[in-house]
Amino acid sequence: MKRDTSFMVTNTFRRKFVDFASRIGVYVVAGLTIILLAFVIIFIFKEAFSLFTKGYVSENANFRNLLSLSWQPINVEPRYGIIPLIMGSLKVALIALVIALPLGVLSALYVSVYASRRVKEVVKPVIELIAGLPTVVIGFFMLIVAASFLQSVLQWDFRLNAVVGGMGVSLVIIPVVFTISEDGMNAVPRSIIESAYAMGASKHHIAWKIVLPSSLNAVFSAGIVGGMRAFGETMIVLMATGNAPIPLWDPLLPVRTMSATIASEMGEVHIGSEHYVVLFIIGFILLVVTLIFNTIANVVASLLRRKLYS
Repeated sequence: MKRDTSFMVTNTFRRKFVDFASRIGVYVVAGLTIILLAFVIIFIFKEAFSLFTKGYVSENANFRNLLSLSWQPINVEPRYGIIPLIMGSLKVALIALVIALPLGVLSALYVSVYASRRVKEVVKPVIELIAGLPTVVIGFFMLIVAASFLQSVLQWDFRLNAVVGGMGVSLVIIPVVFTISEDGMNAVPRSIIESAYAMGASKHHIAWKIVLPSSLNAVFSAGIVGGMRAFGETMIVLMATGNAPIPLWDPLLPVRTMSATIASEMGEVHIGSEHYVVLFIIGFILLVVTLIFNTIANVVASLLRRKLYS
């Protein structure tokens, strides 16, 4: 009896110790992740803020120059207009979203409602496999194959433009939109769907009147996450957009995005120079835009979820 009691005490102590150690391990990993993210944000902010501390804002990198329509950083009189870069990022992201959002959502709806189990086991891994493709491979395909084919068929003036870049980026964000949308559609209570089938509803009715409206918060989140991914995409737009900072909204003109500018010029600038600081200003704007979109996505998704469940 005494031996059994001792064994129970030892077992209880061991279980509590394992629980305590697991909890500490989770806290340490989560804390390190937050510290690393905070370090990155502080570093970007510090480098961007040196625009003021080093007095560059009083020289060429003043606000009038930063808000101009010309990006010529290595000119005799440098021009740091970031407006064409912002317009380029927006154009590519919008084109990518227009292509990827309907394809990703409708694919998720098909897999969730219409597809048989065998088809689902084939279609879902294939779409998710695209997410694993290196972006440099997609960019190379758009640069060598797709751009030449589209220009020969559609007779475009410029082989590389915002449409070609947007199409390439859409290949990257389709799996993102698909995965988030499909997770939301699968979260619709099975009892509701089975009740609808029992009342004689067709698959078409269940898809468009029950599953899709019930997962609108997930679809909205998919759109926002996909948009952020497209806005910050680098390699594909670096290879397939022509890299010309033209401040016009015509999608058939070459563009240069903010991320492509940082990637192509950061390795060549003198650390601490005016040009270097302006590139960090662009990075800081990218970070702020991402945080704003993320906040909007969380708020709107929460409101939609509350409205649906009420």
